[in-house]
Amino acid sequence: MKAVILAAGFGKRMGELTKYLPKPLIPVTNKPIIQHLIESLCESGIEDYLIVVGYQKDQIKLFLEKYQATGIKLKVVEAENFQKGPIHSFAACLTEINKEEFILIPGDFIVEPSVISHFLTESKSFNFVLAFDNRKKTSHQITILLSGTQKKRYVTEFPSNRIGEKSERSFLVPMLICRINFEPYIQKSIALNYTKVMDAVKLFLEEKNELNAVEIKDGSWFDLDTIQDVLAANKFLLNHLERNYSCADNLDYFNSRKIKLIKPLMIGKNCHFEDNCLIGPYVTIGENCFIGKGALIRNSIVCPNSKIPPNIILNNAIFFKSIFSINR
Repeated sequence: MKAVILAAGFGKRMGELTKYLPKPLIPVTNKPIIQHLIESLCESGIEDYLIVVGYQKDQIKLFLEKYQATGIKLKVVEAENFQKGPIHSFAACLTEINKEEFILIPGDFIVEPSVISHFLTESKSFNFVLAFDNRKKTSHQITILLSGTQKKRYVTEFPSNRIGEKSERSFLVPMLICRINFEPYIQKSIALNYTKVMDAVKLFLEEKNELNAVEIKDGSWFDLDTIQDVLAANKFLLNHLERNYSCADNLDYFNSRKIKLIKPLMIGKNCHFEDNCLIGPYVTIGENCFIGKGALIRNSIVCPNSKIPPNIILNNAIFFKSIFSINR
């Protein structure tokens, strides 16, 4: 099966941050979001990758070139009309899919491998299937209506409304598996000036085609739409990493500078700290960072190669000044 990752969008809900840094490259526990996603897909048995780029494509391509050096079968496709919406980004890779089965996932998605493996296993008998999870509700999650049994659920309606409706509605997880020729619905949706891939899925359903759904009951996933979503994912991963102290293990260095470290946190290589800083909890600091005297940093991400001014208070924030590399 091929994994199609859409990494072409603007990421406008991230505010000023994505003016300089594409959302798939925002670091979470010192790995870009898209690296977390590819590693989870790899662990789930996916070996073939098609990644669609558009906005700030050169940054993403540079990162992926380094990633390709690890031996993963990965091809990058440039979407010329990405600014018109995700459906145009997906349309750019249709010839590369060539009617193969694929799993479609956005490039701003972090998910545990167990979630993907469950989805792959439970969807084997379905031609077209969505994932849903009623444990987790976010302000931007789409809802669907379902019928059928626990073993075989059918999507009966694909509403455009959001959270707050009747309890029988189920909450969509942003990934799907397709084993049919989906191109006609993409092209028809584009002709109708639709902008989202889910618009084409809705059109597919409206034409009385069978659309199935698989429930995600275990494992965690994060649809990273805002900075607060990113910080929540960073917090979760720091809590679950077996070794989250990283290069802060040299406590003599920090004690001599009267620096207080509060776990969980992660500090990259070659970082310099001036005296009297308070770092943590839930802080990730990338490689080659300078942290000024008296800095107070909580629940935040400091991107690699950043310089934090003295006496700054950084709380619930992402501080950017970065050049990315692969961290293993």
